[in-house]
Amino acid sequence: MVSTSTETTPLYIPLGIPAGSKQKAFYAYLNSEWDKRSAQSSAVFNDVDGGGLELEFTANFKEQFGNLALKLQFITVAGGKLEGVTVSLISAQDTSVPWREVAYEFITSASLAAMSERMSSFFMRRKLYYVGPELDGEYWFGKVRFAPAEPIPSEMPIVRWERAVFLDFTVDAIDDLHAMYLANQLERVFSARLSLLLNVDLYPHSHEQVWVHLPDGRGNARCNRGHRDDGQPRTMPRKGQACPAGATASVARQIFATEKLKVPTEARRFLRAIDQCEPSKRQYIDGAARLYQIGLSQRKRFPSAALAYSVATIDALRQTINPCSINEFLTRFSPLSTVYPDVSAKLWGDVRNAHFHAGGFALGEFEERRLMDAIIDADAANQMHVEVRSWQITREAIVNWIVALASGNIDGTLGAT
Repeated sequence: MVSTSTETTPLYIPLGIPAGSKQKAFYAYLNSEWDKRSAQSSAVFNDVDGGGLELEFTANFKEQFGNLALKLQFITVAGGKLEGVTVSLISAQDTSVPWREVAYEFITSASLAAMSERMSSFFMRRKLYYVGPELDGEYWFGKVRFAPAEPIPSEMPIVRWERAVFLDFTVDAIDDLHAMYLANQLERVFSARLSLLLNVDLYPHSHEQVWVHLPDGRGNARCNRGHRDDGQPRTMPRKGQACPAGATASVARQIFATEKLKVPTEARRFLRAIDQCEPSKRQYIDGAARLYQIGLSQRKRFPSAALAYSVATIDALRQTINPCSINEFLTRFSPLSTVYPDVSAKLWGDVRNAHFHAGGFALGEFEERRLMDAIIDADAANQMHVEVRSWQITREAIVNWIVALASGNIDGTLGAT
């Protein structure tokens, strides 16, 4: 029983919520109520003896009896368990306010809601961009829709155009804000996985103004980046409603400039295999996909850095096959690595390690690059050989690993959940 008196003795509410999904849900419900009831807040983080953490929040609550200022101290012990929360009164507009009852109801309602997992379904749409040929059509991965934002076909394929695509899905969340957080997380995961599959950098909207040439020679102007549309629909579009289904092609197939971008035939099996593998392996795969995505974003300006990230991708993917060195991974998944052993031997030390640990740029960004010369010397020819073959070897290894995972041919080392 919680006293409703105006005494100022702090109130301790035991919780005992272990680290993990239940604790995340508790904080999500608590933040949902916090946003509805608090007008202003601040936070301080303090270390606790024994390896724990104290999160101290001060908030002004908007209650029916007036403003109420409370301090909440969330006590987390070593290992991440949330032991409890101590609530103290700072000030009250009404001296007879039952602040202890308010605090107890506020904390315990969030705890009960987290345990019962009360959620609502929210449709979410995320817009991503990439530079390359237009996406061939609409693709579905379970309940996730991936489709072009402009489904009207171009009159001619232009490789260097920026494209906008939609990622549509639903999330189970507490409120709009929680749904936004979950959608942002899912967007990051899917954009990385699809970048790895499609070999294009899928990136979110960039909030900035850039210089553009105005049509008809009318000069230059700063304009906002981005693609304008009619806004987010309230429900998931039906299959084929906005645009027809896109064709597929093998992830190993080279895409030519005159073709549209097609989602690989292996995509659904590949994405399903990731979701079914054990969490530690899934973390390696998603980390590898993000590394590859970073490399794609840097390839135009910093090719050595991009190649180093491509090798780092392989370094992460080899963790899914135990034990497996990077040379063993290349030998298994890239036949080209055995054809060009001089190049594959450079990838780990001269490319990856030299870049990340010593600032090395193996592809010669700081050297004179006579790209327009018809006749080149032996050093330039060797540099070109190393660059071209390095990209071929790393992409071939990644592609064949994707095919193997999609077909269940990774020797069962991923482990299903």
